[in-house]
Formats: sequence, C-alpha cells, structure tokens
Amino acid sequence: MNEASVTRGLVKSLNTLPGAVVLRFSGAFVAGIPDIAVVWNGKTTWLEIKLVKKHGIIDRGIQRLMLKKLALQGSAFYVIYAACGNKEVFIVEPKNLESWETRYVRFSVGFDHKFVANFIRLLHEGERHDCV
Repeated sequence: MNEASVTRGLVKSLNTLPGAVVLRFSGAFVAGIPDIAVVWNGKTTWLEIKLVKKHGIIDRGIQRLMLKKLALQGSAFYVIYAACGNKEVFIVEPKNLESWETRYVRFSVGFDHKFVANFIRLLHEGERHDCV
C-alpha cells in the first residue's frame, strides 16, 4: 500500500458525489498543488493526502504553505491515513498539521474513503467542521 493507491481509492469514492468534479494532481510539474480538488455544489475543497507508516508525515514546505493559503481563502484539508498500528483516517486543518493526532476535524477507524466523501458532502451542503 502506498499513497498513490490510497489516493486512487479516495478519488473513486469522491466520484460518487452526484455531479461533483474531482480533479487529481500528481507529478513533478504540480509540486505544491494539493493532490485532489473537489468542486461540487458551488464550493471547492482542496485535499492533500498523506499516508503515515512509521516515520511520521513527510511534507514539503511548499505543500504546507500552499494548503494554508488555500484554507485562508476557502476550504483545504490534509487527509491523513495512519497505517501505524490500527488503520485510521484523520481530516486535519493545515494549521493543525503538527498536532494532527489530537487536533483533527474528523476521525474514523479504518481506511474509510466513504467517510471522507461524506465529510465533503456535508461540508459542501453547509455543515460546520469545528476541530476537536
């Protein structure tokens, strides 16, 4: 399992949102641009996917800076798939990346892509996403 396979699974679940435009960005030419943009119901959300195994989150400074800028202007989150011990998924605001295990917006046991897609659905339908 790698970050690309996790991202593919998430894109597949996001594509179940009726009428959503889901864009995936990858490769050297898009350095700093988050992995996924979801445009749906008049809103855009940017997602940066991270797969954490043993050594914590590997994050380039340009990714962190861009996600923080996007979050200030709209909606942007890290989606962190933790594979150390139990499989879990955390949705985290960029400003809370350093303390993602305790300062997350949503959390689920298992690599549940439908959970993330449902979060996007609720967010784009107007639900608040206060951090714990």
